[in-house]
Amino acid sequence: MTATVVGPIPIQQVLADVRAMSSSEFVDAYGPMVLVRMRSGIDAEAMEKRDEESWSFGTVNVQGARSSGPIAGIVDMHDGVAYPVRKVHARFFSRTILLGRASSNDLHIADPGVSKLHARFRFDGDRLLIEDAGSSNGTFLNGQRVTTERPVQDSDVLSFGALRFRVLRAANLYAFLKRLGPA
Repeated sequence: MTATVVGPIPIQQVLADVRAMSSSEFVDAYGPMVLVRMRSGIDAEAMEKRDEESWSFGTVNVQGARSSGPIAGIVDMHDGVAYPVRKVHARFFSRTILLGRASSNDLHIADPGVSKLHARFRFDGDRLLIEDAGSSNGTFLNGQRVTTERPVQDSDVLSFGALRFRVLRAANLYAFLKRLGPA
């Protein structure tokens, strides 16, 4: 049985887990959905073009491996962070996954632009739903303010304060990182 992974997880560790686990082990460990912090303060399109030409991670040099898909040009493979969307603290709101700055949240994001309790997730079958929890800076789904519970799809972009995250099915994140090959 694979141990449950709790975020934040440096993307280098996620890559190491991909190399050490099967796809099903990875999904068991990370849960069905993962938030991957997106690059901020840079021109993502320019970075994607550079990444298509040549990209390196440690001793891995990949030519054109990141040219397509929901992650291409988005994930910072040096400083990126992933947050599995899963219940960690079962004593409160047993079916609701809490996100916020307070360490008591299931997804703890230590950033001053994130409220202590910022947003709530829940799974309805295979569907992931999100709602804002009365945060100061708002929750945004694909650039639109979340005012009521809304469904979240694979590759959607969620924003909490100034932070942006790509929502990915764990199986898709695994497949993308697996393409990078061995270390």
